[in-house]
Amino acid sequence: MPTPTVSARLLEPVLQLARHFRTDGGQSPHAQLLQIAGLTESEFTKPGSRFPSINYPGVLEQLVQLSNNPLISLSLGEATQPRMLGSVGFLMSTSDNLEQAYRSLIDYLPLLHEEAVLELQQTSQATVLTLELNRNDPAIIDYLLACLINWPRWLTGHQVAVQKVRLSHPEPDDKRPYQQFFAAETEFGSTQNQLWLSSDYLSLPCLDANAEMHQLHREFADALLSQSGQQGALIAQTRNLVRQQLIEHQLSVSREQVAEQLGMSLRTLQRKLGQLETSFQEVHDQTRRDLCLQMIQRGELSFGEIAYQLGFSNQSAFQKAFKRWMKQPPSEYRKQVRPLPLEPSAHQPDNPVDTGWLQGSDHAQQIQQRLKQLPDLSRELLDWASLLEDPFSLGELSDATGSPLARLAIHLWPAEQAGLIEATNTDNTRYRFTDQRIRQQLDTRLQASTRKRMHHRFAELLQHAVPASGDDLEPLQQLQQQQRLLRHLSQAEVSPKLIHQITLATAKTAALLGDFNVATQLLDSICRLTQPDSQNYSLWLRTARMQLQAGEPDSVETRLSALSDVSLPVTAQIEIALLQAGARQHRGDETGALEILLQQLQCLQQPLPVRRDELLDLLLNQLQQISDSVNNGELDRPLPSAGQERLGLMELLQRLSLLARHQSQPLLAACAIGRMAQLSLRQGQCQQTPFAFISYAWVCSWFCADLTLARRFADRGLQLANEAELLQQQQLQQQQAFTAVDAAQDPPFSAVAARLVQYAQVQHWYQPLPRLGKQLQSTAEQAAEQGLWLQQGQCCLLQAQLQLFSPLPLHQQRQQLQQQQQQLRQRQLAEPAAQLDQSSDLLIGLLCGDRPWPEQLDYRHGWHAIAMTQAALLLNRQPLWPQIYRWESRLENEMPGYFGVSEMLFCTALMRLMQGQQQRGMSPRRQLETEQLLSRFELWARHCPENFDCQRLLLQAELCRLKGRPAAVLFEQALRAAERQQFSYQRALVQERYADLLLEQQQPSLAHYCLEAARAFYRDWGAQAKAKQLEQQLALLAE
Repeated sequence: MPTPTVSARLLEPVLQLARHFRTDGGQSPHAQLLQIAGLTESEFTKPGSRFPSINYPGVLEQLVQLSNNPLISLSLGEATQPRMLGSVGFLMSTSDNLEQAYRSLIDYLPLLHEEAVLELQQTSQATVLTLELNRNDPAIIDYLLACLINWPRWLTGHQVAVQKVRLSHPEPDDKRPYQQFFAAETEFGSTQNQLWLSSDYLSLPCLDANAEMHQLHREFADALLSQSGQQGALIAQTRNLVRQQLIEHQLSVSREQVAEQLGMSLRTLQRKLGQLETSFQEVHDQTRRDLCLQMIQRGELSFGEIAYQLGFSNQSAFQKAFKRWMKQPPSEYRKQVRPLPLEPSAHQPDNPVDTGWLQGSDHAQQIQQRLKQLPDLSRELLDWASLLEDPFSLGELSDATGSPLARLAIHLWPAEQAGLIEATNTDNTRYRFTDQRIRQQLDTRLQASTRKRMHHRFAELLQHAVPASGDDLEPLQQLQQQQRLLRHLSQAEVSPKLIHQITLATAKTAALLGDFNVATQLLDSICRLTQPDSQNYSLWLRTARMQLQAGEPDSVETRLSALSDVSLPVTAQIEIALLQAGARQHRGDETGALEILLQQLQCLQQPLPVRRDELLDLLLNQLQQISDSVNNGELDRPLPSAGQERLGLMELLQRLSLLARHQSQPLLAACAIGRMAQLSLRQGQCQQTPFAFISYAWVCSWFCADLTLARRFADRGLQLANEAELLQQQQLQQQQAFTAVDAAQDPPFSAVAARLVQYAQVQHWYQPLPRLGKQLQSTAEQAAEQGLWLQQGQCCLLQAQLQLFSPLPLHQQRQQLQQQQQQLRQRQLAEPAAQLDQSSDLLIGLLCGDRPWPEQLDYRHGWHAIAMTQAALLLNRQPLWPQIYRWESRLENEMPGYFGVSEMLFCTALMRLMQGQQQRGMSPRRQLETEQLLSRFELWARHCPENFDCQRLLLQAELCRLKGRPAAVLFEQALRAAERQQFSYQRALVQERYADLLLEQQQPSLAHYCLEAARAFYRDWGAQAKAKQLEQQLALLAE
């Protein structure tokens, strides 16, 4: 058997990359790599050179050693361009679109690597590229997959985003480099190596598409395949000829014609295809299927037209074939795919502009010569245009020059014919330079005084076009105009004071639009030109605030350090502490952030205790005083407004309470909230009052079990939050100075933070979850609009958890989770993204059976603990239950009041009852703990039966079983409660436990009915791992 080989073309990018690395004496990297490949220099440079594929892993391993980078294969994929691949690269480059390029690679990949096989499969959700290697070497897999996502950029000019990556090699210690490289969910230990991407990308046109050259390169590649003796050559050639006949609208594919073009008889062709374990009909059928899916994806043809083009005798035959291919009718498939949008064609002049002359080494002389040949007015207009951004308009040139003649396109025709500019719209009113070097040469021709005068003229025009109030412009349009104005003013060398004023106005507009990066850059440019003092310190605070909202924590601390020697008022000192804490929190250092806030309270002589007994005493005192105030009617009376210093203290306490909860210090958080409630009731209302009241509702409900008082505070807090939001909207509509830039004394995020606490920790005690989910979605959208990314991350975690109780299929939930994780990572919020992956996404993966159980069960964070508890109960992992019991108190400290905590407590109580039944009893202490927990569910169910009645009834039923009492009636009541609640899995859980009771009572038929109903739910929901468990129980029951 001949030795499999690899093309020496794949060594070229390796050798190029190796030039950047040094060795300590001895052979050069070039010589080392060739020696490992088994090639001499002369053999390497010989056309068509190849080397044994068994040597290729050693080549990549040597590159790892040279670079000291174990993932250098990914970088190698980025460095490999299609043009380096010889005939295969040219075949891909001249394809019509990306799909044809990928399919060409599939056919001729053996020319590059004889042991590699690539497949492309289209589904209604995505296109899947599957790579197989005889020797499953991780480095080669990484390299080839990196190539597959890198090459579209060279072929089409567009970067292709990957939805999912599956790798067959084991998961590394740190998988983040893979996730960052592919920018997608990356799964290790898979049975296949796959890239999942949107089918929309397949229609992207190749930049060098050329049908004639493509056919020539294909014929050459066919010859190379035949010479190499590759068995797949005949299949590739046959598939290509069949595809050509179908595309040319022939009524039927002629087998004889295909055989003749291949230089053999039809019988010989059939025999050779049979030796390759396929047939002409199979190749023909697969090719028709691929073309059919492409046509449906484009959305341009009816099914009748597709059937005709593919050579079907009638539409009925096409329908039958499609059902055989895709297991569904074509009409259903079309509903599931998103037709590719027809991109509006860019303006193409009758005679396209020739820019080939710019490619020569004498381009500077060519530009100068062509400019000299222009009429004076055309050249003058280009001088003005060189100071504008592309595309520039005739109207801009006319206003700047003061000449109506400039509005006539005829005066730019000579420049267009000379290849200097090109029109960008059909009515020839907007143009752009064909190359930036033309603009640069025009700019260098202008005298400094002339250039300054022209910039000044543009600035004058823009100042008239940008009203001071901005009433006549949309915010985005105003921002663009202000940015242009700034650019011209800086070049015109006008008064720094004027530039300062325009910069501040532009930053305000950018912040209003939520573009905090632009706002930060503008404000930072002013800071660099001035020194902070006791009069202008607010500029540094504004800049730091924008930098924090733009996700630049390091810049925040740098900017604030400039204020260290400035004498500042108390309000500024509080804001600096808040910004420093925000920067620490953004980097994940919540402990450091909490210390900063506690120290600031000490400075304000408003300290909070840290010992548990002192915190409990303070909490009880606050409860008594606040209850008295509420009984005196102070909660419902109009509240006076608080002063600036009091407002800063309230914001400080608010941030501290949030951090304390994240740090599993609920008592500290509760005391901070209690102080906020007291300040609001006694000394005046402020922006944080809605948050204070709603948060105190959490304190009442969780720590004091006073749900009546909790609801009163929650309702009042939500009312104030709505009023504050309405006032903010009115101020924005009136264009008052209430943007993020000017919010030093009145930050706009309190209403969002208040609602987040309300929906996360309070409202589920008395409002059904479906309504709560809709309110949470609205809050998440508001957080995103205001750039409150930390709050948005919390919203994502809550939404994912609540959605598990909805009937939405798990695969759809997972798609939404992946989108949310990607958005969080783009905002550099790695922690909530990881928490999503380790909680809801992990639970769904375990239920679906496509994620492995962790080798070691450790408490990572509260979200993870809740998910693992649910999975351990539903999938009956009883050996894990004792370890999970130890998580209860830790979780209650970390996430007190969250609905997920009540769900975990329900799960662990049910686990203990189940194990108690198996062990024929439970210790008195455990039974007392379970009964106390049941009493909490009874309290919660009285206030909100829609959320807690099913859990209460199921626990009561299991407790009756443990005590030997009748439980069937309670199980029936639990089933009816589950039906009313419409929670996803709890009805199935009740049916499963009821079946256990029925089996115990010797009623197998009824038990079978309950188990079958539970299995059907889990199957339809997508929890295949759970459904399989119940199938096994049903099989045993049938025996």
